Formats: sequence, structure tokens, C-alpha cells
Amino acid sequence: MARTSASLQSLQERLASSTQVAALAVDYRAGHAFSQALQARIDEAGVPDLVLAWIHDASIALRLAAQLAAYGQPLDFFHVLGSASASPNASLAQQRMAYDAMPALSYHQLVLGFVCEGPDSRWLDHDEIVQGVRHAIQAGDACQVIGVVEPWARRP
Repeated sequence: MARTSASLQSLQERLASSTQVAALAVDYRAGHAFSQALQARIDEAGVPDLVLAWIHDASIALRLAAQLAAYGQPLDFFHVLGSASASPNASLAQQRMAYDAMPALSYHQLVLGFVCEGPDSRWLDHDEIVQGVRHAIQAGDACQVIGVVEPWARRP
């Protein structure tokens, strides 16, 4: 699921032809419509065993995880988070507590950081994010930083 058809098309173009994807364009901010679209997709294609969620609203991401976990089937939930989630004032461990309370769900945090280049720094580019996410899914770690988040003062 993605907010736009263009996002799904871009994803499909980057995936191996052997990768099976049940794609659906629906905006996660649409609340009930999103939940209904997810239910319809599950009725049609079954419960996914892996979800990559890049949802900027923490409460919506948690609702998605809870709706999927309610089926009771094992699910790897890879949650893409912005660099702010790793700030000195945030706690990745605290953020994951609600997800870890769902027995069927294996929660994975993917934190998008930045790149330090000499005295400068920059945000990750599209290809670095794609490669980092691929690596994180293959590794299956509970928390993976793509790029760096330290030193925090170097954040662009």
C-alpha cells in the first residue's frame, strides 16, 4: 500500500521480477477508508508476512501494526523512522514497547540518518535509502540505522 500510484509504480520498477507484491494505492491518512482497504486486500490476498511501513504519523503506524497483528499470524513489521526518532531526547526502546506487546508481530525499526562528508553532512539520497532498507530487511535486526545519527550536532 502506498499513498499514490506513482509511488507503487516506482517500487515495482525497482523490485526483482520474481518478487510478489500485492499493491494498492490508498492514503494512510484516510483513517477508516485505509483500514477498510487493508481489510479488503487481506481478504483478497491473505495476511502479509512482511510489511514495510514508512508512515510519518506514529499513531497511524501503530494502528496498522495492531490491525495486522490481530490476525495472529507471524508478521515482520519494518517501520521506517526519521532521524528525529534517534535524537538525544527520544527513546527508540520506548517507541517500540507498544509493538513488542503484540505477540505475532516482530517489530523492526529502520532509522533514516544522514551522511557525513568531510566537514559537511547531507541527508541520504533515494538509492542509499533503498539499499539500506534492503540490507535491513535481509539482516532482520530489531533496530537498524541507515546512514549515521551521530554526532547529532552534524545532522543537516
